[in-house]
Amino acid sequence: MEDNHKIIKDISLLYELSLAVGQSLDFEENCSHFLNVLMARKSISYAAVWLADDHRNYSLAYASPINKVDSQKITSNHYIVQQLEKENFFIHRDGDAHFEQCIQEVGISNGCYILYRLGRLGFLKLYAAGGSQFSRIDAIQIRSVVNKFRLLLSGCLAHERLKKEISERTKIQEELNTSEEKLRKIIDTSLDGIITIDEEGMVTEWSKQAVKIFGYTQAEAIGQEMADLIVPHRYQEAHRNGMKHFLKTGEGPVLNSRIEITSIDKTKREFPIELSISPIRLDGKYIFSAFIRDITDRKQAEADLIKAKQVAEQARLAEQQFLANMSHEIRTPMNAVIGMTHLMYETQPTESQREYLDSLRFSADSLMGIINNILDLSKIEAGELDFEKRTFDLRSLLLSLQQTFQFKLRDKPVSVVVDLDSRIENQLIGDSVRLIQILTNLLGNASKFTKRGTIGVKVQILAQSLDRYILEFKVHDTGIGIEADNIDRIFQNFKQAEVGITRKFGGTGLGLAIVKQLVELQGGSIQVTSEKHKGSVFTVVLPFQNAHIKQLETSIEDKMQEEKSIAFDHLHLLVVEDNPMNQKLIGKILEMWHCPFDIAASGEEAIQYSQKQKYDLILMDIHMPEMDGCETTQHIRSDRQNINMESPIVALTAAALLDEKNRAIEAGMDDFLTKPFAPKQLSEKIQHWTSQVEDTGAAGQQKFTSTKQAMVKVDLQYLHNLSKGDDQFVQDMITIFLREIPNAMTAMKKAHEAHDWRELEAIAHRIKTNYMMVGMKEQEEIALKLEKNIRQNLIDPLVLDPMVYQLRNDSKLALPILEANLNFTGN
Repeated sequence: MEDNHKIIKDISLLYELSLAVGQSLDFEENCSHFLNVLMARKSISYAAVWLADDHRNYSLAYASPINKVDSQKITSNHYIVQQLEKENFFIHRDGDAHFEQCIQEVGISNGCYILYRLGRLGFLKLYAAGGSQFSRIDAIQIRSVVNKFRLLLSGCLAHERLKKEISERTKIQEELNTSEEKLRKIIDTSLDGIITIDEEGMVTEWSKQAVKIFGYTQAEAIGQEMADLIVPHRYQEAHRNGMKHFLKTGEGPVLNSRIEITSIDKTKREFPIELSISPIRLDGKYIFSAFIRDITDRKQAEADLIKAKQVAEQARLAEQQFLANMSHEIRTPMNAVIGMTHLMYETQPTESQREYLDSLRFSADSLMGIINNILDLSKIEAGELDFEKRTFDLRSLLLSLQQTFQFKLRDKPVSVVVDLDSRIENQLIGDSVRLIQILTNLLGNASKFTKRGTIGVKVQILAQSLDRYILEFKVHDTGIGIEADNIDRIFQNFKQAEVGITRKFGGTGLGLAIVKQLVELQGGSIQVTSEKHKGSVFTVVLPFQNAHIKQLETSIEDKMQEEKSIAFDHLHLLVVEDNPMNQKLIGKILEMWHCPFDIAASGEEAIQYSQKQKYDLILMDIHMPEMDGCETTQHIRSDRQNINMESPIVALTAAALLDEKNRAIEAGMDDFLTKPFAPKQLSEKIQHWTSQVEDTGAAGQQKFTSTKQAMVKVDLQYLHNLSKGDDQFVQDMITIFLREIPNAMTAMKKAHEAHDWRELEAIAHRIKTNYMMVGMKEQEEIALKLEKNIRQNLIDPLVLDPMVYQLRNDSKLALPILEANLNFTGN
């Protein structure tokens, strides 16, 4: 009777478990229904379902009660997994050998575990606590229901995966719809017309912008051949051939790049478009997206811009021509006015005559200042202002300025002071002419606006390295000062601090504007501080190179004595000048210096003189009728029979524009002097190009050199040391230099003009050794740098052009120096 009761109970359990299976497609609900029945009827205190992932790692998916859950995972190497691979289920009781390995829960001490394999899903884990009995027969009895439970879980998980996939598909579809909507909006609002065509060239998509550009509606365009719609008839055949070529080779000029072509619209109007075609391969076939932009407005704007540029260039050329003519026409008579004024001062004038001369000189200087400022402004605006790099003595420059302004202010109770930082021991390399222009302008303003007190320049080092100085120039005065509200105005063109300044003191308002640009173009800066009625301080910061040559110990008295002792009676000059007034002026100045000279009134006459008489210096006017100064110079330089072929030639030009000066240098002149010039400026040029000095070398040889050597240093010490007293060896090396360098310079000029950089590199490589032999270290370094830059493809004309010009010019200057040394050592 008891056995019957147990059988009925078991049947009841199986029936109830069967009912608990399949009531829902939710994984957790099925686990809950099934396991709750099993736990209640079989005294199970804990039940759990573990699921396997793709890597056969197992993790807890459902547990009851939840408070016994431990979150650790188990791998395929775990005892439970290994045991279930041997049999579908097993039972372990407290005290069995592997009981501890079955425990993943908290609060478990004794009892038994029953574990069922759920196929590939994972496993079912049951725990009966304490003395509860769960026999193998019990386990076998419910195994069939557990198998149904496994099938149900598989269905639930498959259902959840399907739900997830459906959800993801729905999300993807929504995102795709959104993307398509965005893409359509982008296409519809794009400035480009977007057309899609198939392999046959038929239109499959036609954007709204394409409708605007070509006039065809989407209904009219789709299904038509694109060539018939937008390509002019004369280009259609080429278009079709191009499409065929692409389909065959995959190459074409409009693929993934934009080109400009002519197109037509519905009205057959031709207009320019920018076209690019991108191929896309789908399902083994090509479709093409054409991106088209109407560039009619842009082409018109470009044409307008080109026309405006041409008009502007013509206007600039006209302005330059006007300025050149104005400069020449005004400067030529002004040269005579200023020159004659200087000469009249030397005739012991009476007091009243001196007053007249002072007024005349002041007016002439003021007029020349205005002309120079206008020309400088024009050159700055045209980007044609060049800056020289020459060695100069800053102390001498400042003392000259001090002397000049002290003389100008001799009728005012104003002192001119100069303060030079004692740490500036060496001469500088830079543009001394522009520095003088800057300081003269600032000191000129200071002297103009200062009735009494002091004006001056204070120079200090802001920073220095082995080869570079950063200098600060403070030009100060005790004058009328500037209102704070007006300081920003003073650096503007044609502006002065106050309206009444021009009426009271004169001036154009150009000086400080030009100074500011001259400073900034050299990489410097300028600032001003001022206080009304107490004076102003203009601070200029400029960079210079260190020449590594000691400055001269010069005083104002020394410079005045130098001017009084000018004498050129040992020289013979040729003056080429067609203007009678200038002939008279230069002739009078040279007579005052006891300098013998000849005057040629034309280029032809100058050539005749140069063939008969050796001159120490030729002063050459540029603007002359029939044959001008440049042509005359070219004749003299190209005639090897002319005894003045190598004589220094200085241009006398009334044109102050850079093009005119460059033309003179290119023609073969060595220097230029701009009219009008003061006698002092002329004497400096004569001394620079003709003064003779003697120097005795370490080898005991006397070498005769001119001041050209100050610009181009030739040092034969290396050759003398190498020769060990063999003068013939020295002569041979100089002869080789004199033979090879002119040919190399000719080749260099030709290669440079042709932009043949590799030939230029080869020439630089070849001549650097020549320079080394005759001690032209600076030129050797330039040739080396030129060669290195080209070899490294650092080809920047702004960097290389000055190197080429300097090598050609320096080589030209070195030839007569070496010829003189050759003649001397040969004798």
